[in-house]
Amino acid sequence: TELTRIELDSGGGPIELYHPGDTLFANAVNTNQAVVVSSDGNARLADKNRDDILGGDAPPDEDQGGDDEGDEEGNEEAAPEVGPPGAVTNLGGTVGDGLINLSWDAAPNNGSALTKYVVEGAGETWEIAAGQRVLEIKDLENGTPYTFTVTAHNAEGEGDTATSPSITPSAEVPDPVGAVEATANNDGTVTVSWDEANGQGNEVSGYQVAAVAAGGEQSVVGEATGTTFTAPAGSLDYGTQYVFEVTTLSGTAASEPSAPSGSVTPFNVPDAPGAPLAVTAKDAAGAIEVTWTQPSNNGRDIQKYIVRAGGKEVEATTTSARIEGFSNGETVPVSIVAVNEAGESAPAETSSNTMVAPQVAISGSSSTTSVMTVNFTYDDGGGQATCKLFRSTATSAEVTEPCDGSMNTLQHYASTDHSLRIEITNPVGTAKSDTVTVRTQNINGEVFFGCSEVDSIYCNAGSEDNGGADGVAIMSGPGSGKALGYVKTGKALTAMCYTTGTTVTPRGDEQDGYHEYHKGKDSTNKWIRVNYGDNDVAYISFAWLNIAGEGKNSVGALRDCG
Repeated sequence: TELTRIELDSGGGPIELYHPGDTLFANAVNTNQAVVVSSDGNARLADKNRDDILGGDAPPDEDQGGDDEGDEEGNEEAAPEVGPPGAVTNLGGTVGDGLINLSWDAAPNNGSALTKYVVEGAGETWEIAAGQRVLEIKDLENGTPYTFTVTAHNAEGEGDTATSPSITPSAEVPDPVGAVEATANNDGTVTVSWDEANGQGNEVSGYQVAAVAAGGEQSVVGEATGTTFTAPAGSLDYGTQYVFEVTTLSGTAASEPSAPSGSVTPFNVPDAPGAPLAVTAKDAAGAIEVTWTQPSNNGRDIQKYIVRAGGKEVEATTTSARIEGFSNGETVPVSIVAVNEAGESAPAETSSNTMVAPQVAISGSSSTTSVMTVNFTYDDGGGQATCKLFRSTATSAEVTEPCDGSMNTLQHYASTDHSLRIEITNPVGTAKSDTVTVRTQNINGEVFFGCSEVDSIYCNAGSEDNGGADGVAIMSGPGSGKALGYVKTGKALTAMCYTTGTTVTPRGDEQDGYHEYHKGKDSTNKWIRVNYGDNDVAYISFAWLNIAGEGKNSVGALRDCG
C-alpha cells in the first residue's frame, strides 16, 4: 500500500521521526499528537500520554538513593576490571521472502558502556546502535544459506565475534498477526496479546515478540506458542516507552512484523528508599526524626512514603518524617517504604532511641579574683539541654546557657568562698550536681600603722581614750558602727572589695607636734572590706592597708563593693 500523505498538527514545533524496522513513528513535540505508520501503509493518529503512544512524556527519572556499600567486613569492594566487551549470545534469525531478521542478546559491557554492534554477512557490513539488537536484512536469495557475525564495541575496543548458524531465506512464510495489544502490569511485567495468524498452508510453530523503544532501538524479548506473551519484570527498562511487534514463525520462516501495539511504559514498585536514618528528636520527649533519600521510581511517580515505627505509622510526601508518642529511652525499630501505582517498595530499615533524662557531674573548678569557673561532664540524654549555675541554696539561677561543659559565675568579691552547683534540663527532666565550694582568689593586704614607730601622746593612749596604742580599729561599717577589734603593723588580711566612707588622713599636727603615721599614703575615703574573724562584715580604712603587689595608693584588682 502506498501512503502519500500524513496529517499531523505540529503546534509550530518540530516533528521527530523514528524508523525501527518497517514501522514509522511521527511525533509532534509541541502537541499531544503522534502518528504510527505500519508496514502495510496503515496510519494511526493517537493522543500522546505516558502510556498511550510512543513519543509521549515518560515519567522523570529520580535519583537512586543510598551509598554503595562495601563487603560484609566493611571494606570497600575493588572496582571491576574494565575492558572490551564480551561476545553476544543467542545469535540467530528468522526468515522471510528474500529476507532474514537477525537478533541477539546483549553482550556484557565489562565495565565500559557499549557503543555499537558491527554485523557482517551477505557481503555487507552494518553498524548498529548499542540499544538495537534486531536487524532486518533484505534482498537475499531464497534457498541460499547465509551466516552472519556480530561484534560488540565499547570505548576499550571490540569484543569477541559471535557467528550465527546457517540461515536460509524462503518465500513460504505465514501471515503476520493482527490486533497486537500491550498492557503494563503493576508487577513490572508487560503482557502482549494478538490474534492467531494464518499460516498460509505452513504450520505456525510460534510467535516472536520484539520491543521497540521510543528512540527506535529494537530487541527480541521472547517467543510464545500461543497468542499471549509476558515480558518478565526487569527485562525492559522501567519508565521507558515501548511498542511491541509480533512475528509469526513457521520453523525458521517468519512473517513480516505485525503492526505495532499502542505504547506502554513498564513499571514496578519503587526501589527501597536510600540512606535511612532515624535520630532522637532533640526538642521533645518520646519523639524521633527519620530521613531518607529518594529512590528510583521504576516507571511511576512516587505518590508517598510510609514510615512505620514501633507500632505507629505516618505518611510523608517529602523525604523526612517525625513520629511522636513513644516512651522515654525506648529503642524504636523503623521501616520506610516508597509507594507508587504498583504498590509499596521493599522496606529500608533502621532504628533510633528516644530521649532520656540528662545527667551531670562536676569535674573541677577554678577562679580569678572575681569570677569562678565550674567544669562538669554531662549527658544531654539525646535532647536539647539547658544548663543553670546556682549559688548556695538559691532557687533562681545566676547563669543560664546551653550546656558545653563549663560555666562562669557573674562578678563576685575576692577572697570569698561560694557554694556552687549545676542543674541540667531537657524535655524529659532535670538532673542536679553535687555542691562544690569554690573560692575567688585572695587579694592580700598588710596593715601599716605608724604608732609602732612613733612616740606621741596619741600613740601612748589606749583605744578607750581614743588613742592608738591598741592599733587601728576594724569597724562594722565604713567609718561608722562599732569597732570589732584592733590590728597593728604587720597584720595580714584578705581583702574582698572596697567602698567609701569617712575620710582618713594618716598624718597631722597634734598637741605634741606634727606626726606621720603612714608615710607616702594619701588621705582617703576608701574603706576595704576584709575577712576578720567570724564577722560577716568588717572594714578597715585604706589609709592603714597596703594591697600586695600594688602601690600604696592603688587597690589593684579589688572591685567596688556595690
